[in-house]
This record gives sequence, structure tokens and C-alpha cells, in this order.
Amino acid sequence: MDLLCKIQLISKYHLIRLFRRYYGITPRQYLINKRIEQSKRHLKEGMSVTETCYAVGFNSLGSFSVLFKTKIGKSPAAYQKEQFSRS
Repeated sequence: MDLLCKIQLISKYHLIRLFRRYYGITPRQYLINKRIEQSKRHLKEGMSVTETCYAVGFNSLGSFSVLFKTKIGKSPAAYQKEQFSRS
């Protein structure tokens, strides 16, 4: 984000406001949503929860699990188990 601000010659906070105006969420929220969507694909493919956590860019298994449960409504392990039982 800092690099983008330097290239565009605008402040970080102005960029965040512009992003939010156009997309309705902050860049951080956008990134989290993308990571959660990618993690769902990894879990469906059989990757372990820990491997998925680090593969999508989270540094903490705990924060990944909490965010996943908040966004999806179930833990990563429960989501994966549900996906395997469907197939």
C-alpha cells in the first residue's frame, strides 16, 4: 500500500477513503475477504487447516480461525469436514 501511495503521490489515508468509497470496504477488509475465499478453496482441496492458514498469508492460526469463523460461521476444521461429507 505504501508503494502504491508513492507511485500515485497520494496519502495512505486518502487512498483508503477512495478505496472505501468505490468498494464499500477498506483495503484491509478486502484482503481478509480474499484470503478467506482462498482458504475455503484450499480446505476443500484437502489442505490442512495449519497449512491453509500460512498459505493464504496469516501469521497466526488463532487469528485465522477466529476470522474464518466470524466470516463463514464455522471453524475451518468444521467447514472442511462439511465439505468432505458433501462429496
